Amino acid sequence: MATNNSIELQPQPKTVKFADDLSRGISEEAICSVESSDENVIPLWRIEEKEKEGEEALTKVKSVGISFCDLMQCVFTVAIGFCTVVLIVYLGGGLSGTSNKASDPPPVEGSPTESPTPSQSRIISAVPTIMSTTTPIPTIINPIPKLTSPSSIAVYNMLREYMDDELRVTHLWTAQGKAFQDLVSAEELAPTQQSYRVVQRYALLTLYYSTSPESWDYNSGYDDSVFTNECLFFGVEICRRTTRGVEVIKLDLSDNSLKGTIPEELCLLNDSLEHIILSSNNLEGSIPSCIADFKNLKKLDLHNNLLNGTLPEGLMFSPSLLEVDLSNNELEGGLDIIFEGGDSEQPLALGLMSFNVGSNKFTGTIPTKFDSMSKFLKIVV
Repeated sequence: MATNNSIELQPQPKTVKFADDLSRGISEEAICSVESSDENVIPLWRIEEKEKEGEEALTKVKSVGISFCDLMQCVFTVAIGFCTVVLIVYLGGGLSGTSNKASDPPPVEGSPTESPTPSQSRIISAVPTIMSTTTPIPTIINPIPKLTSPSSIAVYNMLREYMDDELRVTHLWTAQGKAFQDLVSAEELAPTQQSYRVVQRYALLTLYYSTSPESWDYNSGYDDSVFTNECLFFGVEICRRTTRGVEVIKLDLSDNSLKGTIPEELCLLNDSLEHIILSSNNLEGSIPSCIADFKNLKKLDLHNNLLNGTLPEGLMFSPSLLEVDLSNNELEGGLDIIFEGGDSEQPLALGLMSFNVGSNKFTGTIPTKFDSMSKFLKIVV
């Protein structure tokens, strides 16, 4: 019976050889041979390679994390620094502006504005200025004047009695409104005692502001009317003291570069004014019809102007009228109108000595009523 010499190998547990086997006298070649023949043995170089790869991967992750954190920290630091600089500049400009305002004296109304020095004009603000694109709102002038004293209220209420449209004195941009403002400033007039002087000054100032005062050759007294008696106005040649006060008798503003229209307010002097001389100017528009209502008018001289329209109706019913010169204008219509509108019993200007309306655009014939007037009358048509 044959003997079975085969040796039955028992399964061995899987073992892992490590690099410390080299320290036990096992050569590197033996380890390699074992690794090649034993699939259960993990070579040491493979373990070291895996460990090295793991360390490199961890290092990359850490480096990426550190770089991202550093970047975010830098961005945050820069943002904080920029905000701090802007805040310091803004607060510094505001504080300096406030201190300057507090130290500067309040502006004086009417004083000239100082222009900035070259060094000041070169200063550039650190804070950008945002320019507004909206249209500026125009300043609205209050049409109702401020009455701050009893005398100014009395002036306003008194003038309303003489005006067909009392609102004209409330429009401050008109000649009437400007004249009224001058009257309000003239507190010394005491309107309750010298009411006629208020009306008289208002009439003269309205004429002044209606005829382009900047074009006048001479205007003494009108510009400083707050402090000057109206009898000292340029062109006022005769004044008379009466029970009502000092009245203007003669007004001569001839050849003084007046330009504009003759206002109806001049007729407020129909009780006192005897001579109206506004010749050789640049007056336009029509002659106010109220000129015919003057009770004591002796001379009306408006020649050599640019007046148009018709003659004042009923002009020949001014009983004191002695001389009329309306020549060298652009008046039109007929001459009969000067005899119309009057009462049959109302006397004509029988003392009229001169009536000159030549160099105009009149039509028709010379009225026969001139025959009943003075035989010394000289008519020029």
